[in-house]
Amino acid sequence: MPSHPNYSNQGNKFAPAKTSLREAGDLYGQKEFHIYQNAIEKMRAHDDQLPSLPIITLEIRKATSNPNVNLNHLSSLIAKDPSLTAILMKHASSVFYRTADKPKNLQDVIKRLGMGAIESLTLSHSIKSLFVLRNHQLKALYKQAWQRQTLKACMSYHLAKTLHFPNPEDAIVASLLSEVGTLALLSSLQDYAAPAAPTYKILCQHYSKHLGAILLAKWGVSPVFVDVLRKTGAWTLDTGRLLQLVDVINLGLFHTIHYLQPQNDLIPLQEIAAFKKLNPQYAMIKQQKLLIIEENISHILQLQKNFE
Repeated sequence: MPSHPNYSNQGNKFAPAKTSLREAGDLYGQKEFHIYQNAIEKMRAHDDQLPSLPIITLEIRKATSNPNVNLNHLSSLIAKDPSLTAILMKHASSVFYRTADKPKNLQDVIKRLGMGAIESLTLSHSIKSLFVLRNHQLKALYKQAWQRQTLKACMSYHLAKTLHFPNPEDAIVASLLSEVGTLALLSSLQDYAAPAAPTYKILCQHYSKHLGAILLAKWGVSPVFVDVLRKTGAWTLDTGRLLQLVDVINLGLFHTIHYLQPQNDLIPLQEIAAFKKLNPQYAMIKQQKLLIIEENISHILQLQKNFE
């Protein structure tokens, strides 16, 4: 099984300490490590054990893709899920969408957010609810992973909106989907004690991206999101002359790591391929962070609360 860098667990206050090659070799020889490996391999080999998207999510995705969708029909679909309704209301009332009047009902929310945001936020909501964990220790790891991922998603969304991407909400979905394999990995271990930190990190390095790719194929998401999953964390990868969605996600990941673990071993921001594509007015830096992030961090953190 090829090893992939575990960018979902690097450089944050919840991350395990670095694992050296010698330490990794020691882990591979432990019985405990192979027990975890076998559990993950079993899930990987039987993708029917991996969750499918809820029917309500599929119905909403279908409705939002219809240019002639009836707002009453879409509102009635969303209303079937009270927690989704609450999340959409929060987003429509957030600082990024705030206007003089707060939305009074779901139709107001739909009009304010737009179809793209409704679809993206519905999918994001579904991701969190797909993996039900019984193990208390794994629940704690899951919560930490989700908090980290949603911060990255909100960092990426702010960047996409500031950089005038046509559908900035795609950055939320792309960011979360790029690390959904970590959530699947934790789900596969729920019949066991939570792995020690070094073991957890090595397991993620081996399996998280691969499990994520299987899930994205099962869900039939856009190839664009699959490409983001594959390239997330590849700081210096050349993705072409123009700024791509994966570039935005990598900048979001970089700033998430800096926020959660100021002491880190990241490469300089100036060396990241995505940074080199920024127009000068967006490329101003303060202490290895973009000013467009640093000056708006309170708004970004406020947006993240909508995903709790």
